[in-house]
Amino acid sequence: MTTTADDVWKLLAELAEAQKETERILKEQSLKTDRQITRLSQEIGNLGGKWGRFVENMVAPACETLFLNRQIPVHQVSQRVRKRLDGKTLEIDVLVTNENHVLVVEVKSSLSVDDVKELIKNLT
Repeated sequence: MTTTADDVWKLLAELAEAQKETERILKEQSLKTDRQITRLSQEIGNLGGKWGRFVENMVAPACETLFLNRQIPVHQVSQRVRKRLDGKTLEIDVLVTNENHVLVVEVKSSLSVDDVKELIKNLT
């Protein structure tokens, strides 16, 4: 059996159609994957926020206990305190106060020197 030019052109046309279909499927899968990654990123972000609040809820009562055990009076423990000034927002995870002192607690699962420097900068 011999292959004619028409056979070759027909085969090329079929290949071109198959390639278009493959490209369509790949594009569809790529869009689906992008949506899944976006959704997963949001879920991870939400989990991080929940983890942060969980840790803050564990640290706040411990702050009070820590000071009371050292005979330092604690009048108030506040969580997630926000202060807005000149378009900037200062967020304090835990604020412990008595008549003479104010203690700011920044809750981190992993603390670095840069975190401390940033907190000091934000408080000044």
